Amino acid sequence: MTLSAHVAAISMAKGLLLVDRFRQLAAIQPDRPALRFASEGDVLELSYAELDARSDGLAHKILAVLPAADDPAPLVAIRLPAGFDRVAAMLAVWKAGASYLPLDSSPEREEQILSAAAPALLVDTVFIESADAAVVPLPALDPMHSAYVMFTSGSTGTPKGVVVTHANIADLLAPLVDELAADSNDVWSQTHSIAFGYSLWEIWGALATGACLAIVDEVLRKDPRHVVAALNQSQVSVLSLTPSGFAQWLALGEVQLPASLRLLVLSGGAVVPEHIAEWFARFGNRVRLLNTYAITETAGRVCVTEYLLGESVTTAIVGKPVAGFELYLRDAEGAPVEAGEPGELYIAGAGVAAGYFCDAKLTTEKFVQLNGVRCYRSGDLMRQLADGRYEFVGRSDQQIKLRGYRVEPAEIEAVIRSHPDVHDVAVGMVDRDVGEPQLVAWYQSNELADNHPEFWPSLGEYQIYDELLYDFMNADQVRVDAYHRAFLAQVQDKVVLDIGTGQDALLARLALAAGARKVYAVEVIPEAAARATQLVRDLGQADRIEVICGDMQSITIPEAVDICTQGIIGNIGSSDGIVPIWNSAAHLFADNYSAVPSRCVTQLAAVELPPELKQPQLSSLAAGYTETIFSNQGRRFDIRLCVRNFPESAKLSSASIFEDLDFQQPMQADDSGRLDLNFKRDGRFDGVLLWTEVETMPGDIVDFLDHQQAWLPVYLPLLDTPLAVNASDVATIDWSRETGTDGVFPDYRFRLTLNGEHYPEYITRHHEDALERNLFYSALHRSMRQQVGSDSKDLKSWLAAKLPDYMQPGIWKQLPALPLNSNGKLDRAALPAPRLQGDAHRAPAPGLQQDLADIWARLLNSERIGLGEDFFDAGGDSILAVRLTTEIQRLIDDTVFLTAVFNAPEIEALAAYLQLHHPEAVAKRYELPAAQVSAPDNLRADKSTLVPQHEGVAGQVPPLSFAQQSLWFLDQLYPGSTAANEQFAIRLTGDLDRERLQSAWRQLVSRHHVLHTRFAMLNEELVQIVDDTLIVPIDFISGVLVELATTEISSVFDLQAGPLLRAKFLREGGVQVLLVTVHHILADGLSVDLIRDELASLYAGESLAEPELQFADFAQWQRSALQDTSSHPSLAYWQQRLADAEYLLNLPQTYSAVVDSGSEQTMRSEFSIPAVQFDALRRQAKAQGVSVFVLLMATLRTVLATYTGQRDFLIGSPVTQRQSNQLQNMIGCMVNNVAFRNPLDLEQQSFAGMLQSEKQSVLAALDHAVLPFETVVESIDPPREFGRHPLFQALLMYEDRSSAAVFADGVEFSVQVPHPPRPSYWDMELTLVDAGVGVDLRAIFSLNPGRYSAALVQSLASSFSRVLAALGNGFDVPLQQLPVAAADEQQVLQSGPASDYPAACLHSLFEQQVVRTPDAIALLADGVSLSYATLNERANRLAHGLTTVGLQSGDALGLYMSRSVARCVAVIAAFKAGLTLVPLDRSWPRERLLFMAEQAGIKALLAEDPQHTAELTSELPVFTEAQFGQVPVLGNPGISINPEAAAWVLFTSGSTGQPKGVLYSHAAAAYRVRWFWGAYGFNADERFAHRSSCNFIDAYWEIFGPLAHGATVIVPQVEADAHPAILLRDLQRHGVTHLVAVPSLLHTMFDIAASAGTTEQLKLRSVICSGEVLQPELLAQLRRALPAIRVFNTYGTTETWDAAVRIYEPGVGGKSISIGIPLPGVAAWVLDEQLKPLPVGVWGQLYVGGVGLSLGYVGSAANDDWLQQSTHSVLAETDLYATGDRVRWTAEGELEIGGRCDRQINLRGFRIEPAEVEQHLLHHPAVAQAAVMHRIDPGAERRYLVAYLTAANAADQPEPSVLKEFLRGWLPALAVPVIYVWMPALPMTPSGKTDYLNLPEVDSRFAYAVATEYSAPATATEKELADIWQSVLGVERVGRDDDFFALHGHSLMAAKLMSRVCDAFATDLPLQCLFEHPTLRGFAASVDTIRWVMNSDNVIAEKADTTNREVLRF
Repeated sequence: MTLSAHVAAISMAKGLLLVDRFRQLAAIQPDRPALRFASEGDVLELSYAELDARSDGLAHKILAVLPAADDPAPLVAIRLPAGFDRVAAMLAVWKAGASYLPLDSSPEREEQILSAAAPALLVDTVFIESADAAVVPLPALDPMHSAYVMFTSGSTGTPKGVVVTHANIADLLAPLVDELAADSNDVWSQTHSIAFGYSLWEIWGALATGACLAIVDEVLRKDPRHVVAALNQSQVSVLSLTPSGFAQWLALGEVQLPASLRLLVLSGGAVVPEHIAEWFARFGNRVRLLNTYAITETAGRVCVTEYLLGESVTTAIVGKPVAGFELYLRDAEGAPVEAGEPGELYIAGAGVAAGYFCDAKLTTEKFVQLNGVRCYRSGDLMRQLADGRYEFVGRSDQQIKLRGYRVEPAEIEAVIRSHPDVHDVAVGMVDRDVGEPQLVAWYQSNELADNHPEFWPSLGEYQIYDELLYDFMNADQVRVDAYHRAFLAQVQDKVVLDIGTGQDALLARLALAAGARKVYAVEVIPEAAARATQLVRDLGQADRIEVICGDMQSITIPEAVDICTQGIIGNIGSSDGIVPIWNSAAHLFADNYSAVPSRCVTQLAAVELPPELKQPQLSSLAAGYTETIFSNQGRRFDIRLCVRNFPESAKLSSASIFEDLDFQQPMQADDSGRLDLNFKRDGRFDGVLLWTEVETMPGDIVDFLDHQQAWLPVYLPLLDTPLAVNASDVATIDWSRETGTDGVFPDYRFRLTLNGEHYPEYITRHHEDALERNLFYSALHRSMRQQVGSDSKDLKSWLAAKLPDYMQPGIWKQLPALPLNSNGKLDRAALPAPRLQGDAHRAPAPGLQQDLADIWARLLNSERIGLGEDFFDAGGDSILAVRLTTEIQRLIDDTVFLTAVFNAPEIEALAAYLQLHHPEAVAKRYELPAAQVSAPDNLRADKSTLVPQHEGVAGQVPPLSFAQQSLWFLDQLYPGSTAANEQFAIRLTGDLDRERLQSAWRQLVSRHHVLHTRFAMLNEELVQIVDDTLIVPIDFISGVLVELATTEISSVFDLQAGPLLRAKFLREGGVQVLLVTVHHILADGLSVDLIRDELASLYAGESLAEPELQFADFAQWQRSALQDTSSHPSLAYWQQRLADAEYLLNLPQTYSAVVDSGSEQTMRSEFSIPAVQFDALRRQAKAQGVSVFVLLMATLRTVLATYTGQRDFLIGSPVTQRQSNQLQNMIGCMVNNVAFRNPLDLEQQSFAGMLQSEKQSVLAALDHAVLPFETVVESIDPPREFGRHPLFQALLMYEDRSSAAVFADGVEFSVQVPHPPRPSYWDMELTLVDAGVGVDLRAIFSLNPGRYSAALVQSLASSFSRVLAALGNGFDVPLQQLPVAAADEQQVLQSGPASDYPAACLHSLFEQQVVRTPDAIALLADGVSLSYATLNERANRLAHGLTTVGLQSGDALGLYMSRSVARCVAVIAAFKAGLTLVPLDRSWPRERLLFMAEQAGIKALLAEDPQHTAELTSELPVFTEAQFGQVPVLGNPGISINPEAAAWVLFTSGSTGQPKGVLYSHAAAAYRVRWFWGAYGFNADERFAHRSSCNFIDAYWEIFGPLAHGATVIVPQVEADAHPAILLRDLQRHGVTHLVAVPSLLHTMFDIAASAGTTEQLKLRSVICSGEVLQPELLAQLRRALPAIRVFNTYGTTETWDAAVRIYEPGVGGKSISIGIPLPGVAAWVLDEQLKPLPVGVWGQLYVGGVGLSLGYVGSAANDDWLQQSTHSVLAETDLYATGDRVRWTAEGELEIGGRCDRQINLRGFRIEPAEVEQHLLHHPAVAQAAVMHRIDPGAERRYLVAYLTAANAADQPEPSVLKEFLRGWLPALAVPVIYVWMPALPMTPSGKTDYLNLPEVDSRFAYAVATEYSAPATATEKELADIWQSVLGVERVGRDDDFFALHGHSLMAAKLMSRVCDAFATDLPLQCLFEHPTLRGFAASVDTIRWVMNSDNVIAEKADTTNREVLRF
């Protein structure tokens, strides 16, 4: 057999594993090249023998380090660059019997893959370079074992791993060898990632057929040209490409194919038929062209099709199945489909993979049995054609049955989507009431697609303006708004010139609307000029707008122009000839003219074309305009192209300024320059992009790369062939602009230099003559030629030719964008339902409705348009929608945009929309009173009845607006508060006339009634009274502004008496300031500029018309319009939006009693965000489509989420109510507080994603902001609490202070806001003052000082600044990675490294002390005294004895003994014998002890008496000290014990209900003993009481603390455990100096000592409080008893011993008790749920690590539950124990504990910590123990808190009312328990903790505490008050225990009630009385108390002048 025949036989052998094929081929052709590697001009080779040897060596290395595992084919990850080693590694893994995991992706994706797969080994460059391993036999391969696991994208967002066996790929190529004519002479390309299944085809196509594999260096793969060169060098004969790679190849132009190339194989996507045609046109049929259909789950090619020259190509054909595969088509029920019908493709064959890695569920779903054959369900829909080929028709998950046919929407969608004008489409079915269901197509056109890039011709310079293009310009809302703002600021009473006005004279009309005196509108196109003239006449504006037809060189104007505007800036600023045109017009300008726009900058950047533009083509609409240009010019040419929707991400370089046109300066027609481009990323340099930034007035810039509509960016293909560039590259462009032969339109020249290489000059001319100058334009013109003759405009008729009639949608609905879900996929449920029937044909009413119908009929070619007709259902599309908006603009002479049509697509809805949003324009057009147009504006209609009445004048007195009512109510609730005082300053620069200023001020206050209004309660109604005596003048004073501002803001206003406005003028250092202080009830923040502007106008002597409306008119209208809100649409929104919200913001508090909001000055932190930083954030926000307000709101929410631990909370912000034009200039309190809610997902969301959800939340809230806040509160009915604002406690105040100063007679009037300290009604307030671009953002955080610490406000400010700074790097950052806390904030609080103690065992410390003090007393008990030597001798004897009975070092010994001297001996002996001690408490239940013994693996028991263990077990040997009494003492045992070995196992309660055993080492215990002794100065004369059970870790300090240092251990009697008096006696009798005890025991013991008068007999010098929270009261008690005592408050757990300690030296106490600071060497971290450090002051879970950490749990207890590792950089590689305790760092650097993390309660939106309630209950002297639980009343489904209590004195058990009243001074109302259960004792767990699970359910014995029975009023006061309550509340009866607010009382009712009560009882009662005592009983008691005080001789009472009412002076 010849060599070639031998090779062929191996290649085609069936079932031969790939690695075996390779081995056999390497044996018969060892010297043939196996691999070639092309890199930078060199081609290296590796023969088959060399590759075989190299892979063998790697296999031995893999086997040497591969850990032993149960997996027969362990997973080995490969992360290597392309090259010989990577192929060798793949072979080596197989030879080692393993399977490989390819890694070649982004770090984030690789991390996901590695986490999911957990490979046993990683083969990377380091591994390759490691030392060789010994040669060992290589294992045989099992065909059924895994060969590789390849991860693909998963539908859930997580990659899924496909497991492929050796058997799956054994015959990968064998069936195709003949068809491909593959042999050993071939050279196969290898250019794809090994993580892509296509690579398997490339590699084994060569190595399984004896051929050579040509690997292209990854560096070269970035540039297709380099790839081509490498393939030529390697003489490739078989080339593998993806369709996208194929397209790139073709885009290179006339490339030189390798002469050796004979076969091109495509795979990995759909092929574009045009590309196949181009291939054959350029290369003929020299090279065979194949396409394959392959799936990762089938491990190879399933179908193959070959393309032949001359045959038509269809994208959907995937070919015929490859031998070895069987294909089945099945319907949704799994039944076979009819011939020719589509069905889901099921694939069977040897290549079907084993399944998905570690995902049995998905494997079962996708790999199924079909008639006994294992198949893979592809999810692809196919149909089999008559010739046996398969055609792809879509996916399988949206099938519809219609008219007997099964219809796949995906198939219809695919066809529609191929239409050149369709961007996206969704097809579905709707049912109809009459007739059969219909198909609906919702589609988005390319013209309006937000993200579809497309080329357009540059139209402006060719003056191709038809109606549609004018409409597009007019529909550009961003552009129009920018012009409008500029006009409003500049054109009042000015002469305006509009150059290029167009047929709609839009800019001219905008200027006129803004107040221009005269507008001259010039238009050069006669048709456009004629239409503009007619429009101006129709609108009645011809007297003020003069349309002139002509060019600027020929026209004249009779007067000088003040303002010149134009819209003929080009796509390149100068391209439409604006420079010479502007220069021609300059002679018409006044000397001080202004230009709108004032400036136009053209930017230039290098770009890489996005994939959609790689093959240049035009949409049918754009192509139509291009053909028009060609026709007008009389030739075809390379037209200058613009791009729409060009993505920012396609930029390769930074932008540089190309040209800068300043319209305020003379400009040169010709210009030149040089610019540099710095490349920011690697990529393919295709050309450059130019775009404009238009500045309509200084600071107001529209960037037309961000906003691509009116002026599109221009793309210039400077290069004939794209270049590969790197991030470090720099390009230089020399450019010039030269005016063409017509003297108007310029030509541009560009000369590119890149990395020192010069490229040919690129010229783009207006009068262009070049045609197909490069490959780009050749492709463009080719695509246009192919478009000629294709009619694609009529989408429906186009589709009719493509699909049968039953697949034709009957309803078409165009959308601006298809709705997407949060994953970015189509949200079919959100597709709008089409109108099917109803009132569509109701006739429109005359006027606006009829005019709209006429426009529709004209545009839609329809004879009849009904009120309910949907514009898009009737045939409208996006283009016609643009036309429609412009027609409406012409109709009503106002700027109407596309949103109107898309939001209101029916005639009736659109008419209503226009009336609401354009009321004045509609009113003017139809000569209607405003009342008939818009609800807010109808307050003009009845104005005569609404004029505010002066006091004493008969007539109607207007009510308060809702916002005013709220402020009045707050003033009553917090009398004397200045929280509603507002302040601003007007800085006056220039030669000021004070008298004129005074006169102007008086006029201003007089003109606006609200500024001289006061408020009163008349006839039980709140009213506003205009009082001319309150027109206060300016007070001219001297002083310091800062001091004056502080004084003024702190001065109280009297709402009833007035005035509520003060104005102070002062001059300070040459600066003149008018300081205005006003109560918020009169004015809001937006009133400031209004006041400033009007004051300036009045100062200048302008005659201003009287305000048409006063604020009282608005208040009256608002009351009338919102009289009944029960059916208001916004009410339902707020009820749903806020229904389950959390209403209390859990900022870390330090309060000790309820503090009134608004009662005292807030704590503040003022800071600023630098302008450079914040301006960059503005730009980012703009790019994201969000406002600055949304950005700041999202930032604040992110910060507060960390500080509160909450994910769903409310933030408030005031929103203006100036919703109509009439209200824009109204001074008054026109705001409404709005609650903004945006639940966060810190674990999953990025800030960019959260920002978008915040935007949507804000927009939705603003849509419903008209509903008064008070109405929302009453509807939601949240829990009310005096001193806290309902719904939200955090307020964001964003103040836009960017308005420019105004001038009046040489004086500049500018606004500044001092913001001096003042109280606030909110717990937290963030004020942000934005003065515009280029100015720092001023920020002020304010907090209620009664609730929060000064450190917290500073911390919040730092966090806010830090997060904003981090966002400067981009918004696409996970929320949990934002640096709310400083990285090192907690690091500096740690106590430093561990002390330098050598590792030791506890008993060895004792043995060393025995040597030092053998005769000192070691142990002392009643009747027993042991010296150190004696104690050591006894312990040694017992230790030796234990070693003689078979116990070995490390064995577990159960200690079953009560406290005694013998137990101390036993503990020491066990340690000496190397045993692990397991204490077993004899009082514990038997089953619990047996479980502990089993878990710990106890080998024997040590007891005082064997009889004691009889009840426990008979299976374990039992030993006593006595039985070893004769063992000779041979000294210390001398057993070698590792200090890191376990000393003991202590069992604690487990969360699962079973105890967990904690292993603790000798080393950690010895460190704790030595450090504590040395750190706190204990000495040898100490006497330690050993009272703790050995089950508690403190027992070992009590024993070894003294015994390691020569002191004495005192062992109290066993009876002392149950009798504190006995313990006290033992402590006194033995002179104990140190005691460890829980606080409750200390409290009891010292009470006994005090009662007996024996306190002085105590010799205690120090105590350690442990196990419970130390209360300040106990510390004070200890101080009173023993003034010199030291108190250690330690924190620790069984798992950590003492982690922190706080020592209270003599004389030191405190209101709050901390647990101190961490011990040296102990790491204490306060972390959130993501294990991120929290800021100082914020509650989180305490995590402990370091020297004191135990060894873990024994037995089956899971260590994973508590030993966790943080990914935070500061904590990396740190083992931490999650304590479950809720702590925070204090500002002093100590840890404060606040309960547990796992008993939190959510009650009616409030989060409550039961531990906090318990701690406050323990403050009550009658309470000894407290436990609080959350209970539910099963009858009423009522949720409430229950307090279980034990009494300090059984005879003193206060009533629940007493305890409630006590708690209300400390806790929020909902945190006060409802039920109080006194118990003899609380149930306890075995470890001595409260057993909450065994607290009794509340039964009928405690029903009185939750009773709701009626209890009649008892006292005279109660009865009189009950009548008033019934009248105000409208209820039939009121009981003693009824709550005012529970009976649906609200703030206004409370005001009415108090008014009546004060009248009835002739006294003034503060409103807060009702809030503090809301029940009738409590309120009546308050009334009686105050009346009693009034009658007391100790109170001075004065008679009011006008009534008999007593006025109390407190």
